[in-house]
Amino acid sequence: MATDTFPTGSSDSNPARGARGGRVIEYQQYIDAQLGRTRRRVKWVDLWAGMALLAAGVIGYFLLAAVVDHWVIPGGLGTTGRWLLLIGLLAGVAVHLFGVVVPFLLRKVNPVYAAAAIEQGGPMKNTLINFLLLRKEPTVMPDGVLDAMKEQAAVRLSTVPGDASVDRSALLRWCYVLAAVLIGALGYAMVSPKDSFRSIRRVISPWAELAAPTRVRIESVDPGDAQRRRDDVVTVTMRVAGVRESDAVVLFYSASGNPADDVPLPMQSDHNRYLWKVALPPGSEGLKQDLFYYIQAGDAATPRYRIKVLATPVINVRAVRFDYPAYTGLPPRTIERQGDLKALEGTRVTITAEANQPIRAAHVAFDTARNKDVELKAEGLAAVGAFDLALLKDRITPGHTSYVLRFANVDGEENPKPTE
Repeated sequence: MATDTFPTGSSDSNPARGARGGRVIEYQQYIDAQLGRTRRRVKWVDLWAGMALLAAGVIGYFLLAAVVDHWVIPGGLGTTGRWLLLIGLLAGVAVHLFGVVVPFLLRKVNPVYAAAAIEQGGPMKNTLINFLLLRKEPTVMPDGVLDAMKEQAAVRLSTVPGDASVDRSALLRWCYVLAAVLIGALGYAMVSPKDSFRSIRRVISPWAELAAPTRVRIESVDPGDAQRRRDDVVTVTMRVAGVRESDAVVLFYSASGNPADDVPLPMQSDHNRYLWKVALPPGSEGLKQDLFYYIQAGDAATPRYRIKVLATPVINVRAVRFDYPAYTGLPPRTIERQGDLKALEGTRVTITAEANQPIRAAHVAFDTARNKDVELKAEGLAAVGAFDLALLKDRITPGHTSYVLRFANVDGEENPKPTE
């Protein structure tokens, strides 16, 4: 930093020589300006030293919290522990800010303190301090003595480098501490098998649903929460990293969701122990009811998922009305809950069907074919349609040997196993 000089009428920048050259030099203004700069530098050096101490403390606090979350408390910090750590962090930061940092911002550095900083180790020989102390009582000094001291202080002050007037040792010391703590924290984060940054997020947001970091990292679970049809078999797939040979990977399931009812089901992996699979439920019967499940892999566990079993679309005959040919003189007859048809040729059969889900479309298909031989008029859960019974040309063989009812619900799903 360049040193400040007095303006003179010649190339000589010394204030005393400038005065002798016949130009009036404002020694007082020069001294006050230099003291003002030094006072500001002292304040900012102290402020940055306090901020470096605060940063080192916060990083060290987070490092300690991560170690506790990883290794000290089994299963990681609970909600209460996370709140206590956050309150402790905020309290510590508040105490430091209002006890150290804010006073640096609000206080004024004493000019004598700034003069001592300037004279420390310099050529001033207490001339600046003596001048500042004596100028408060100018009447006790003989005429001309205070002006001489002012001139001497200004001359010697002009030889002091502007950037050498403030002690920065405390700032450098706390910067070294901050660097050491930061390197230690980053080193731990790199070598630890558990996620340090997740622990930090858990501390600063204890209200969030964040599971404790684990050595084993579960990357994905499929299907997670899902909906499946009755009798379906679900293949649960998990991708996971960090599983050791000694780690068990087990799926636990139950129909109630109560941990006491959980049934263990070991999962099978590929050769890299990365992809794990298992069929749920075991066996070939498929789903009969809702199931709850979660997976435990080493020290990591998934949330509890639910597989909801959806009702399979089903339609059944609710009633059959037989309108016999007029020549028979037989009255119409209705049979409830019976789908088999047997009557004279030419009999008009009206089928009323009922589904377990709202019907979008329904039809009759004869002889197990998928043809839409007779469209049914649908309304809500009911469908109605009619057709005539007939014989083939041989007058013996029925025109159709069987029929099924097919329908699609409002989502377009069809009944997979219609009754023949």
